[in-house]
Amino acid sequence: MATIIHISDLHLSEELLSSKSEELKFKHRYGHDIRSFKALDNFLRKEDWDILVVTGDISRIGNKSSFLLARNWLENEFDDSDMNVGLNLSKMKSKSYVIVPGNHDRFNGGVAQKNLDNYYQQFGPKIESDTAVDVQVDGVSIRFHLFDSTIENGDFGTGEIEEKDLVERDFCGADVNLALLHHHFIQPPNHEREYGSELLNSHDVAAYMVAAGFDGVLFGHTHKSYLERHSYEVLKKIVADQRKAKGFMDRVKRRIVKFPIIKKLNFAFEHNKEGSCLVSYKREKAKNGQYPNMASYFDYLFLKGKGFDLAGPEAFNSVKGFYDQMERISSDEKIAPIMTNANKKKVLVSLAPSPCQDEVVRKGFHKICIDKDGDGISYRLERFEFDNVNFVMVNL
Repeated sequence: MATIIHISDLHLSEELLSSKSEELKFKHRYGHDIRSFKALDNFLRKEDWDILVVTGDISRIGNKSSFLLARNWLENEFDDSDMNVGLNLSKMKSKSYVIVPGNHDRFNGGVAQKNLDNYYQQFGPKIESDTAVDVQVDGVSIRFHLFDSTIENGDFGTGEIEEKDLVERDFCGADVNLALLHHHFIQPPNHEREYGSELLNSHDVAAYMVAAGFDGVLFGHTHKSYLERHSYEVLKKIVADQRKAKGFMDRVKRRIVKFPIIKKLNFAFEHNKEGSCLVSYKREKAKNGQYPNMASYFDYLFLKGKGFDLAGPEAFNSVKGFYDQMERISSDEKIAPIMTNANKKKVLVSLAPSPCQDEVVRKGFHKICIDKDGDGISYRLERFEFDNVNFVMVNL
């Protein structure tokens, strides 16, 4: 069995173990809660696990000293005011870590995204369009596919994955294929939508992640927790068919969503009658301007990603022509089994909260246990929260 600890958004400051003096208590400069950080360190040093996954925002403002401290904590151990901390992973054969950057890691001492020079001085590999890290534990081979969702010279919290990185990935030789990125691209049920900080191309990334066939996606950024495995059918409903409001509201919502009245209106647009938050994704439309429903569109993207030659909605005068094509395809003896298996497949969605960011109320992380037996791959999911003393397991 392979055990993954998924953490995100450490927001470590320049002074890793400094006390909370008023001079350090600036929101811009002091990112982490030292009590929860020490509790995290204590948990990771005492508990059994195999792979630590860190999905970005390692640093508060991306300066060199914070990355050096973070790497020292991960790879070594050191004393500070008689407090021994550090995971010492560089000297352990049985434990390792995998890491991707977040928007704060581009700040370079400021408050806007610049470059990842400081990050890459301490952490690698450099993320290209096919970067992956292979880890094998107790006969379970896991391939972590790394994505950089930060933006060079971008705004404070926005993100995007470039089109050149949304390419077919090599899954051969791995029992489990997991995608790692920082920004959220899917809105879990009952989470209020955060327009100002989601991926600019959320619709493209969501479609890609579903069509590519990843076994799971691990990310962070929102400081909130969501951990579940969904079938393809359910995942399509989570990113379901919910029309956006057009015109003025669409143009201004990213910039002025912070105002209560606008936020309230947008929130209403994005919720169904049960109160579950649904995200509307951009998709191609037919020649008469009609959009296909999201379920059929995702089936189209999935099959296209598998190499089938299908026409998109824009090739038809109306969506009926597109639906007729998808209905014919679904009954094809070659394609029907593929879709049946795809609909049954479950995809892990792990949106990790922050374990020690200072302003977060419900600090925590996720534990993912993956086992391999004669029936295939099985998962056990656990969520941990800080109780002001230790990290304890709580109900999902």
